[in-house]
Amino acid sequence: MSKRIKYNSGNKHIGKKYNNKNKSGNRKKNIGNKGNIDNRISRPRKKRVNKFRVFLLFIFIILIVFSIFKGISGIKKRFSNTDSKQTNIKTAEDIEKEKASIINIMIDPAKGGINAGLSTKNRGLSEKEINLKIAQFIKEDLSKYKDVRVMLTRNYDNDKSIKDRVKLAKDNETDIFVSIRLNAQTSSNEASGIDTYYTEPKEKPSLIEGSKDNSNKSNTEVSKNISDIEDNSNPTKQTDKIEKNSRLNLSKELALNIQEATLSFVEMKDRGIINNSYDVLKYTEMPAVIVHCGFITNKNDEAILEDDEKVKELADGISGGILQFIDHNKKEIIRDRINYR
Repeated sequence: MSKRIKYNSGNKHIGKKYNNKNKSGNRKKNIGNKGNIDNRISRPRKKRVNKFRVFLLFIFIILIVFSIFKGISGIKKRFSNTDSKQTNIKTAEDIEKEKASIINIMIDPAKGGINAGLSTKNRGLSEKEINLKIAQFIKEDLSKYKDVRVMLTRNYDNDKSIKDRVKLAKDNETDIFVSIRLNAQTSSNEASGIDTYYTEPKEKPSLIEGSKDNSNKSNTEVSKNISDIEDNSNPTKQTDKIEKNSRLNLSKELALNIQEATLSFVEMKDRGIINNSYDVLKYTEMPAVIVHCGFITNKNDEAILEDDEKVKELADGISGGILQFIDHNKKEIIRDRINYR
């Protein structure tokens, strides 16, 4: 019998050999993979950009550029200011012109001290308090403008006589005199509204001893004062004759402007303007008016006079009327100074 060939052992060896190859191959392959991992670990990482630091650096650069620019502009401005100061030196004539162009305004809050007047029913505000508050609001508003100088006959709770008020206006060379008062009705409370009193431009009795007499001023002196404000190119303006008899009624014009402007700011009854020479108007030689800012005995007017916002609006109307009067009549106001300065 022929011997049967055994393939199992051979197959086992072959299988082992094949398996060994696979194992060695896998080992090599694994070694290769391990090498790739090591290479990836040893490779240098990319640094991340710190955005916050970049932003800070950007801001720092802007600040430096701005500081340099500001320093250069400041130096230029300093040199330009020194140049302008050297070229724009005011002469004595220029100073006199500026001084002559300023309009002096006297606001007169009536009452004061023991003379308190009547009081409102709700808040118990007296006439002297309300008058002073309105006057202070007017001064605050007018003081914003450089071409006017504003004064009060009283700044506190003190009473002044008519003579003291007139003298104060005269001594300060006042161009416009505005007295602030309230109206009242004893028999009833129906009367309401605003009215403005004025007088005709005529010779008035003097309460002040030794007051200056301007009637002896020559036309040449008057023309010189006016020419400081007006255009000197027109020779006829320098020889205009100004006489007291031909005086314009600036007080009436002032009353009209104040009455109209005030009523455009507050809703109150229009009682118009009235030609009546009484109290301080008897003696004021410059354009002057008395403004009655409502009836303290009337319920509707009282509500306005007790409301600070409404009182401010009322004062704004009066100051607006004064400014409007100056804008329309400044040359005439300056011309009229011969009659009271």
